[in-house]
Amino acid sequence: MGRLKHPGSRPGKSAGDFVCPSRRNGARSAWRDPGLPREGFREGGPDRQRSGIRESQTRRALILLRASLWPLGMGVSILGLYGLACALVASPLFVLQEVTVEISGRASPEEIRSMSGIRPGMNILSLDTEVVSRRLETHRWIQHATVVKQLPDRVLIQVRQREPAAVIEMKGDLYYLDREGTVLGRVGPGEPLDFPMITGLGKDVGDVHRWQGGWDVQQALSLLGALEGFPVLGSVSEIHLDRSEGLSFVLEGFPSPVVVGWSGFSAKMRRFGGIFPSLASHSRSIERVDLRFSGQVIIRRGMEGGSPLPGGARTETPAGSETPFHPI
Repeated sequence: MGRLKHPGSRPGKSAGDFVCPSRRNGARSAWRDPGLPREGFREGGPDRQRSGIRESQTRRALILLRASLWPLGMGVSILGLYGLACALVASPLFVLQEVTVEISGRASPEEIRSMSGIRPGMNILSLDTEVVSRRLETHRWIQHATVVKQLPDRVLIQVRQREPAAVIEMKGDLYYLDREGTVLGRVGPGEPLDFPMITGLGKDVGDVHRWQGGWDVQQALSLLGALEGFPVLGSVSEIHLDRSEGLSFVLEGFPSPVVVGWSGFSAKMRRFGGIFPSLASHSRSIERVDLRFSGQVIIRRGMEGGSPLPGGARTETPAGSETPFHPI
């Protein structure tokens, strides 16, 4: 039985031998085993392989060149900016000519200029406005300061000062006190005293200029705010601190002290304000008023007695004793 020939075989070759058809035509193509994956086969001849290697090396060289030129360019840019900044700082165009201060109150514009450290002749671009603002706000009378550059050669300083809310007695001297309990400074000769006086603090204050109002002083300022909400009561002359009874106040035109304790000021002022016009006409016979008890106004009459109390209060109570008064 004859041997089976492969269609692509030549005479003299066995059936197991395989000859690439392209070889028969004399072509210079590479033979690839059909069992190998496509990506494992590199098409083209040695010339094309060398060309691909050169392209890869060129791309790699371009990447390295760009990486080396980038920091060089950044350095040149930084040097250029630095030179421009130096030129602007040295330029006479930005030499400070005028410092304007907007302020009203105790501190003077000259004092603010001196404290700011800003001087004509400085370069306005080198001025740190935030540093100047913080420096000014260390002054006890200054609550907030804003420093604005007005290019090319002007600076505006706007200052909001603290306002005194009361005068407090400490260590035998009088000091201005703001609503936050900050001591603003000693009351000097000839300075105004038309503020409520806070007394009874004692002598355990320490350094007055480092002292911040304690809880009792904060409560006194809260009472002052509550009193200002009732114009019918008029102006406050004094607020006194007592460790045992709490706070009491004296009104201008009503010399009898009114004891209120430590809390509930708004409700107590409403209660007191409702009867105050009637009490004011009997102020000479009233020794003191006590508002510490809920829903009551306790009135202590003096030794002189006096006319009957308003609103149906008992008048037969012996002089010097206390009469509960229930406001209508």
